[in-house]
Formats: sequence, C-alpha cells, structure tokens
Amino acid sequence: IQNDLNIGLDDVVCSSDSWDSCTSTTSHNCAHGEDVHLTCQVKMFTLVTTNGASLEEANQEGLLLYYGNTVCDDWFSDNSADAICREMGYPGATSWKNGDLLLIQSFLATGLDDVMCSSDNWDSCTHTTVENCSHDEDVHLTCGELCPEGQYWDRINKECSNCPEDQWSSGGLATSCTPCPEGKGIGSGSGTSESSCSWCEFLDPIPNTSMNLEWVK
Repeated sequence: IQNDLNIGLDDVVCSSDSWDSCTSTTSHNCAHGEDVHLTCQVKMFTLVTTNGASLEEANQEGLLLYYGNTVCDDWFSDNSADAICREMGYPGATSWKNGDLLLIQSFLATGLDDVMCSSDNWDSCTHTTVENCSHDEDVHLTCGELCPEGQYWDRINKECSNCPEDQWSSGGLATSCTPCPEGKGIGSGSGTSESSCSWCEFLDPIPNTSMNLEWVK
C-alpha cells in the first residue's frame, strides 16, 4: 500500500509528548523506505459514556473497560475500585456499582472477571480473562479528583481530607500524610512539604505546668 500513497509529512520534531510542541513540514525529500510504522500504547483501563466517549474528568461515573471490554463484578470490592482508579491516575474511587445501564454494553464482550485486590495497589490484585458473566454484572465506576497540597485521599470517607496537625502532604495521589520532624509542627491542612514544618517553642517554660506551643515563623 505504501507505493500507492504520497508522503505527507516530514521533519517532525517534538520537544514533549504534546503535539502542540511539534514542528513539521509537508515538503519532503523521503522515500517510502523511510515511512514510519507506529504502535500506540492502549490504556489498560478506561471509563466511557453511553456512546463510548472516554471520560477524563474525575467524579464522573462511567462504564469500566479493560482493553475495550467490560469488567464483571464477581469478587469486585472497594479495594478493586481503588486499585483501578489509582492505576488510571486518580487517588481512589468514590463509588462503584453494577448493572446493564448503557446501550454500548450490548456491543462489547466481558474482558475481565474475578478482580480480587488485597489493597488499593493493582499489584495486589488477581483476575482472569475467562468469565461467566452477563452485562448486568458490568462494573460502573467513579474515581475521585487529585487532592490539593496539604490533603490526602481518605479511603474511608472517599474524599480528600486535610492532614492532621503536625503532618504534611504534597497532595495528588497521597493516601496518607507524613509527620513533621521531631520538634517541628504545622497547622492542620497547611503542610505541603517537610519544609512547611516549623520549629516550635514553649511559651510557658515553667516545669510541671500546662505548656502551649507556638510555631516559629
């Protein structure tokens, strides 16, 4: 087929993985022996709407797909939901349910079953591509948004929460906060890195009395 086609693009130079960073020309000095053949990486998990469009925003429910096919709810759990959301770049799941809810489901095969996870890490999961499911068992999943600095993903309440006093977090995918070094502290939700922690001093130096701490700015 290459011999029947014209060469349409040359000198494609990109400074990042965004097409907006690339320069190119439609003038060329090439032969078909220089034609590019490309293999694109397919995402393992995606969330889609009823018409098959991908959902990229957090906090939107979508049909969960595994390499383009549905995921069965057998052995599926909150750990499974969190692990898959984290695999997709979100901190965790806010909710999940099953059901034959979207027209697109009838056109798809079931691609994954028996997803059992012992933690919110995909490496802790077992699964099979051999299934015994119907589409009313398909998983629909909602993933939470990345947490801001000073917060972490609270798996119990399924939301971003402020770090406790004297702990910090850079946010994002964090599922816990890091304690400040001994002798340092920070207010709740205001620690974004270890450098946010400040030395503290006693306002009342008298032994055996109630002592208050004040953060040294």
